[in-house]
Amino acid sequence: MFPLCIIAFLSGWFPTASAQVDLHAHLVMKPGMGPALIGDFDSPPQSRDWSSRIRTKASRTSLENAGGPQLIVVALYGHSWLSRLQLPGRESNVMDALEEEYRQLRAFVDAPGSKWMIARSAHEARVALSSGKKILVLSIEGAYGAIRTSADLEKWVERGLAILTPFHLTEDRFGGVALMRPWAAIFNTPWSFLSTWIQGGGACPGGICRSPVGVSELGKELIESLIQKQVWVDFSHASDLTVEGLMPVMRDRHLPILVTHTASRDGFPAERGLSPLLIRAIRTDLDGIVGMIPSEEMLQSETDEHGCKSGVNTFRKTFQSLKLELGEPRVTLGSDANAPLQGLSPPCDLHSGPGYAEYAHLSSLVQSDPKVLEHFLHLWDRIRPGPPGGVPTVGARSPRIRPGNPR
Repeated sequence: MFPLCIIAFLSGWFPTASAQVDLHAHLVMKPGMGPALIGDFDSPPQSRDWSSRIRTKASRTSLENAGGPQLIVVALYGHSWLSRLQLPGRESNVMDALEEEYRQLRAFVDAPGSKWMIARSAHEARVALSSGKKILVLSIEGAYGAIRTSADLEKWVERGLAILTPFHLTEDRFGGVALMRPWAAIFNTPWSFLSTWIQGGGACPGGICRSPVGVSELGKELIESLIQKQVWVDFSHASDLTVEGLMPVMRDRHLPILVTHTASRDGFPAERGLSPLLIRAIRTDLDGIVGMIPSEEMLQSETDEHGCKSGVNTFRKTFQSLKLELGEPRVTLGSDANAPLQGLSPPCDLHSGPGYAEYAHLSSLVQSDPKVLEHFLHLWDRIRPGPPGGVPTVGARSPRIRPGNPR
């Protein structure tokens, strides 16, 4: 039997088992980011170290390598600014980006010998997992520019859309978004930040700044359409007022809460952190699942008694704390891979690896728990029940999503 010191030494070199579920990854993000992102899906990850922000952390090779999550929610993405910066001769910059991202993803799963498939339901995912396949779940981040009409939504549902993050970064015709820390809030949501700062007499930056914008009537129509099409609503990025406006709908339908990529407000004191209202809903009657972002920018890294400041250690501590608060199977990772965020600085001892610098390091962050995967599938069953592999009937009556102008 190995001495305990040898086991401890080796554990720093070999990663723990797969994290199994990643609730939010931008694997094919290049078309949505353009030159702002260095690297693409068909190239190896370009991240140089944990502090890399605009270089890819995940790509095709990340999925082809052994290990890693068994189920990944792939978020297609087109920044809402692409709609505002409309180019001549193009119907929709966002839609063009999403189409190219979907084409790349489809080509990957349809390639001969691919171990991955896009699952349309929890039942389909279970069948595929039992045959040795790994699962991609299709998502879109940001409804603005992506879901302009009911026909747009029906097209994506036909393709397997399972999750939508309606609100993202900037408030729009659908509703308000959670404010980040002041420097990011000024960049993404300047009018909301200035409004809440002025109304609070300048006290806002000293505490948690909250957006004064809630969900609009058009936003409520969108949510109703998503529910009828059995698309899971992701509350990531929703402002507190938006959450308050939508919670009666969730309770009335008894739908589980999904927050695919977030942080604890204890460790990230901003509205973007997980709200108390969502925490209460998950812990009590609605249940749910939350993905934590492994990024230095979503934590307040602590210095230990030896003067060591480690993002990995702080993340693990925060992750464990949220698990204790919400319950074991309700917390997993939401990597937000390829978003312009730093990773995690490594532990300070010499044998603990590079921290979190690219997707291959994801599985070493937290211990695998098979109950998390089953819990996700159980909740997804509540959103999309019905016949095995069933997809909502396209053309079913739903509220009309009207085109509109941003706020």
